[in-house]
Amino acid sequence: MSPQQWRRDVMYIHQSKAPLPGSPADLLEDVKKFKINKGRPAPDPVKIMEELGLSGEFLQRPWAELSGGEAQRVTCAITISMRPTILLLDEPASGLDDEAKKKFEKVLAESNCTSILVTHDERQAARVGSSLWKLGHGDHEKPLKKE
Repeated sequence: MSPQQWRRDVMYIHQSKAPLPGSPADLLEDVKKFKINKGRPAPDPVKIMEELGLSGEFLQRPWAELSGGEAQRVTCAITISMRPTILLLDEPASGLDDEAKKKFEKVLAESNCTSILVTHDERQAARVGSSLWKLGHGDHEKPLKKE
């Protein structure tokens, strides 16, 4: 796999709101221009955004005006709409309430991506994980049983 294919097929969603310039729509326009995406369908995050409780109008808002939870949902929608093979997620729903987290989990499950999710929310891990590992200070990598 070339580095370009890796960047297209393996995507990372982080917890923090990225200090991006412009709007999510600007980011989408940049992504469409990447050579590796030539011939692929353009990402269209609007349906996913609506499933996450946001209208497509959020694409036009400057990143700086989005709350942490709004930015997380828009970022997730954009990333999932790019149809990666693997998603690496670091607390992608930390800024969401329980209802919004469950919507995110449903979207993630329907994405058909192999996902590695880091979360401190053990209830969320139990809901979405097929293999659970607890790591941390003093813990030795130990599998947790799924309830």
